[in-house]
Amino acid sequence: MKNIINFIGFQLCWLICVLTAAKGLPWAGPVAVMLWALIHLSMNRTQYKSELILLLFAALLGYVIDSSLVLLGYISFPEYAVLAYPTSLWMVALWANLATTLHHSLDWLNKRYVLISLFG
Repeated sequence: MKNIINFIGFQLCWLICVLTAAKGLPWAGPVAVMLWALIHLSMNRTQYKSELILLLFAALLGYVIDSSLVLLGYISFPEYAVLAYPTSLWMVALWANLATTLHHSLDWLNKRYVLISLFG
């Protein structure tokens, strides 16, 4: 049941991030992901520290990768969808959101490197 909740929470936050950024509300997605992350961490109290580190690492990694892509000119965002520089905060929130699934609803991919590569 926890994995189903995890999957639904991830999907809802992904949808909120993308749709609200497209509507010019780039702050709404990060707020939704923060709320989901708090729920996720409270549901996984025994792994709280490792999950929190994973979320923060994913957000930092996402910021670096996406910012690099923006600065190199490979991706860009409409001005109304940007809330941070050089990438957008809602994109960073997507990375943290993905991290909530790695030890839970996507755990079945663990050590299945070919499948991970195909999905990536």
